[in-house]
Amino acid sequence: MQNPVPAPPAGEANGVRRHVFCRRYSVCLDMAVQKGWKGFSCLECRGFQKGERIIDEWLQDMEACGLLLGVIFGNRCMPL
Repeated sequence: MQNPVPAPPAGEANGVRRHVFCRRYSVCLDMAVQKGWKGFSCLECRGFQKGERIIDEWLQDMEACGLLLGVIFGNRCMPL
C-alpha cells in the first residue's frame, strides 16, 4: 500500500526519505502534486516495489536533463 506523507522539499530538510527506484514512485509524486504538497516522504510507505534499472532509459533521462539544463542556463552550463 502506498502511503506518501507530506514533507518539506528535499533541499530544506534532513532525513526526508524517498525511494526513487520504486516502481510506484511516479504515482506517489503525482499524488503529492495533486494534494499541493511542497514535498513528500516515503518513510511510512510499506508498498515499496524495487524497479528495474535499464541503462537505455537512464541514458535517455540523462540526455533530457542535459537539454533541460541547457534551456534553463543557456551558455552558462557548458560541458568541460
